[in-house]
Amino acid sequence: MRSLVHAAILRSLRAPRVRYDEAPVALAGIGRAGLAVQLPGPGGKRLFGWLVVPASGATLPVPAVLVMHGWGGNAAMMATTAAPLCAAGFAVLLLDARCHGRSDDEAFTSLPRFAEDIAAGLAFLRSQPEIDSDRVALLGHSVGAAAALLHASARHDVCAVISLSAFAHPGEVMRRWLAERRLPYFLVGWYVLRHVQRVIRASFDEIAPVFTLRQIRCPVLLVHGRQDDTVPVEDARRLLNAGTQTQLLLVEGGHDLRPSLWPHAQDLTRFLHTAFATCGAGSLARSHPIHPPLINQQGDATMAYTEKFQTLADAAMTRVEGVAPSSVNDLLTQGAVALDIRDKEEHEQDHIAGSLHVSRGKLEMNIESVIPNLDTVILCYCNANNRGALSADTLRSMGYRQARYIAGGLKAYRALT
Repeated sequence: MRSLVHAAILRSLRAPRVRYDEAPVALAGIGRAGLAVQLPGPGGKRLFGWLVVPASGATLPVPAVLVMHGWGGNAAMMATTAAPLCAAGFAVLLLDARCHGRSDDEAFTSLPRFAEDIAAGLAFLRSQPEIDSDRVALLGHSVGAAAALLHASARHDVCAVISLSAFAHPGEVMRRWLAERRLPYFLVGWYVLRHVQRVIRASFDEIAPVFTLRQIRCPVLLVHGRQDDTVPVEDARRLLNAGTQTQLLLVEGGHDLRPSLWPHAQDLTRFLHTAFATCGAGSLARSHPIHPPLINQQGDATMAYTEKFQTLADAAMTRVEGVAPSSVNDLLTQGAVALDIRDKEEHEQDHIAGSLHVSRGKLEMNIESVIPNLDTVILCYCNANNRGALSADTLRSMGYRQARYIAGGLKAYRALT
């Protein structure tokens, strides 16, 4: 029975393979025309990709960018990124992950396996005489972005990472996937999530971008679409808060950013030029970890978060639902209660109209007298995310089944009003 369940879970999670036979049209006329390459991958598998090197006028060796697609994508789908990168003087390796495009198959793939394929692609790049092995960077989309961040957090061997449409935590992605299929978490979902983590041999917490970003020593540029309905833009803001050398570029567009990147090509190449200028010449080997206090860039500028506190808050966000600020007024009209859990002074300075107030420090002691009905839809909020998510998580543990938090908190809500 267990083997049947295992097979069913793997089958339902299998990435769709989109095959292609010809060179991507987007590579035509770029530098030295795209060269189809096969390279050794993990476990004896072969990976397929396209290598584009700037035209003969470039001074060799050149910096390089490895580009990794997202779940169900392929190298050809990322080919439009090659033109601006190559024009800026960078070589580009567009890589197919295992189970994708023209690379070899496996029983399954996963975020960690994407990261393994990235490592194999980097080893190939560094073996090429045209490539400056000390100046390489990663660009990934969605799962490919999360894998690029995972690699950079563990290896510290790249000069920069550009992350397109990355999610904050795979556990949240999985829970959205379960909800779309109407699979109840407490009956089925918890087992699916636990089983997947056992199969991929990694906990979601360990590989979550919101955690791996803290270990990355190189600059990271997060690019996220304002209209992304697959990964909420709030995930990008959480990632921004988690990183120590992280920038955020919000663009007009959805989860697939290919149509949206062209107007911002100079932003991407300028970021890479700056990163490459301070990298290389053995600096990767000499780099040391930096662990400054985590600063909540959406709340008070002086509010420093310890790593343990942030870990607790991030874990809470995987267990409770974040409500988009644009949905708050409709929910309040339908009977939901906004609960300000900040300190009294913060509440008196500003709050959502009609909010109840119970400071987080007295939440467990006072909430039952303020909201006795366990079925009330409660929208906890603070200035940003952390205290609101922690409070909603606490209320859920006390039996308040509809406790949620307002994603982005009061600041995000005020930005819409």
